[in-house]
Parts: sequence; C-alpha cells; structure tokens
Amino acid sequence: MECSKKFDPCQKTHEDDGLEFQDKDLVVFSEVHGMTELNDGNPRKVKNAGPYSFELDVDTTNYGG
Repeated sequence: MECSKKFDPCQKTHEDDGLEFQDKDLVVFSEVHGMTELNDGNPRKVKNAGPYSFELDVDTTNYGG
C-alpha cells in the first residue's frame, strides 16, 4: 500500500489484492513504516472506496514519510 501526505490521503493496493471496503467503514493500521502516526490504534473512516484504492478522512500533511 502507499499513502500520500495530503488531506484525504489515497491508499492503493496491488491489483491482485482487491479491497472490499465501503464508504464510512473504519480501518485501523499497524506496522506502518514512514507515516508511523497511523499506528496509534485509532480507527480511520474510509471514503471514496474502490476495488483497489480508498481515501481516509484524515489530514496527513504533517505526518512523517
């Protein structure tokens, strides 16, 4: 997966690994390298979910990475 430093960061996965998220689902991250702020255990809301990508309802512009 990859994440960009911006508001509404987009998460992408490999085309062989489709996603089944829907808008407003909650996700929790662990073992993230770079943007370690995502490892805090807080659920993040999914938006604009698609089969291979989704956005988070969070501003990551000041996160590491």
